[in-house]
Amino acid sequence: LWEKSCRECHDPSGTAAGQLPVIPPVNLKASWMPHASFSHAPHLMVECTACHAADRSRLTSDVLMPQMATCASCHAPAKGAESRCFECHAYHDWSKGQAVKPHFRLSDFSQ
Repeated sequence: LWEKSCRECHDPSGTAAGQLPVIPPVNLKASWMPHASFSHAPHLMVECTACHAADRSRLTSDVLMPQMATCASCHAPAKGAESRCFECHAYHDWSKGQAVKPHFRLSDFSQ
């Protein structure tokens, strides 16, 4: 990647004299796992190639997402890393949550 030019992947247009080229946007997903959350921060002690097959990738179109079995090689009971499903998967959309409004007071139950 670092030894190539931008033209390897992008086809700039509008490069008339004195104009800046117009580069079409890259078609990348904002999230590859829309129903899960992931952070590389707690995984910094692991080599990238332990999860991603980047060493075997030759095309920029390669999607290097590991399979769940790759995650389970560390995230499994007795393997040391947390293995509960909710660590990655969100089951509820908490952004639509509403505060509970009780219809009683705790003092109503005191004796």
